[in-house]
Amino acid sequence: MAKAKQQPGKNQVKTRLATVELALAKLTEDFKATTYRQNELIADCIKNANDELQTAFKSLFSGNLQESFDLAGVAWLYADFGRQILEAEAIEHILGESDYIELSEISIPWEGKATDLLCQLEQSILQLRADIEELASGESAI
Repeated sequence: MAKAKQQPGKNQVKTRLATVELALAKLTEDFKATTYRQNELIADCIKNANDELQTAFKSLFSGNLQESFDLAGVAWLYADFGRQILEAEAIEHILGESDYIELSEISIPWEGKATDLLCQLEQSILQLRADIEELASGESAI
């Protein structure tokens, strides 16, 4: 027999919301304090976490404890992911690395871009070869 999912209590929901709110506030403060680079992915994580948290508060005020609890968990995931990226970039900065983590750049498929660039390069080479052959045939006629 399947066990029924127990609904979170109001204090449990409030505790989760407060914890996420504090973590998000600290992440936002630390992100604003970074002087070496402002990562777009971290900014998106903060925005998404904030949006989920606001929706969670609205759910709490409307009496939907389970939805509020779940949305606070989603907000926590965004905030935690943003924190991990911020810390990884801080380590890279301290170590003097210049290649910062920018996961949003991964969304552009590199294979297609590489193929396009190689096709352009091939066309340029073929054009140069044709120009050289034209010049060589013009010199031999003299």
